[in-house]
Amino acid sequence: MKKVISFIWKSCALCLVAAWFNLLFTDPVIDSVMSDFEYDSTYELFINYRTRQIIEEGELRSFSDCLKKYKTIGTRRKQTGEYKSYNLIINKKLSFVLHIYGGNVHSFYAAPIKDGGIGRYSKPYGVNCDLTLLNSK
Repeated sequence: MKKVISFIWKSCALCLVAAWFNLLFTDPVIDSVMSDFEYDSTYELFINYRTRQIIEEGELRSFSDCLKKYKTIGTRRKQTGEYKSYNLIINKKLSFVLHIYGGNVHSFYAAPIKDGGIGRYSKPYGVNCDLTLLNSK
């Protein structure tokens, strides 16, 4: 029994250290990426960015406001519905990998596009943004 209690305390301590570490160190990628687009920014939505197969393009509109309400990934609950993963390119200079369940973006990670290549990605973040917000007022 003592071993079980000791294991639980060590696990709790490790979780607290990990949470503290996550809060202490900011994500410089997400800070710069999220300040680099607005309501009227243009986007291209891809099934696969490498093959350049565009599904939709337009202006972010209300989706930009929703995306900027991101939270740490630990605050998100698992969603239901069909899973899809899309690439969202904003203003031809930002790349977002979107994880979608049933038409709602559940989580994402983002990176700047530099010299034609994608830079370092951010940590994953959680949101609850319906894809129908793209191009909506």
